[in-house]
Amino acid sequence: MTAYPDLRLPESLREELRKPCGKVYQKKEIIEFLKKTASGRKIICVGDFVSSRLLERGIRPSLIIWDKKTKRTPIDEGVISILERFHTPRLIKNPAGRITKESWSAIEDSLKEEEASILIEGEEDLLTIPSTILAPDGSYVLYGLPGRGFVLIVVDSNIKTFFRNLLQEFVEENLQDED
Repeated sequence: MTAYPDLRLPESLREELRKPCGKVYQKKEIIEFLKKTASGRKIICVGDFVSSRLLERGIRPSLIIWDKKTKRTPIDEGVISILERFHTPRLIKNPAGRITKESWSAIEDSLKEEEASILIEGEEDLLTIPSTILAPDGSYVLYGLPGRGFVLIVVDSNIKTFFRNLLQEFVEENLQDED
């Protein structure tokens, strides 16, 4: 297992990370695309909405990462029920604007399983980055882009390099000092 530090997103990168890091699809398009191409690939969903929509349409991701919120507001019980039925979630802490050591470890461990669920106490938005870096090449990482659709990242060495370079601009911090 690789050791990763606790990282904080600097203000200077916030705008960069609002841009889609893959192709943007509408719900119907992404479902059709996945049904045609996903066989034999790992599918990682970061976000409650994208995870629940795939599950509702019969697509079973390898990993879902969720936090019981969409656009920072609580999701309804129906969506929570869909996500909880998928797989018993592993609960971890990941504060907003952070990528914790615990998150890296949980994602790395979960990708070794056939199916897994990680429930975040805090915020899951930035966990697209470690999910992409840790996923095998050829995997799909999906996340929602509010008001625009679903973003699909096809994992390869180029996107991994892009995210590793971004992480070099993050600020290392020891979150244990904040407890």
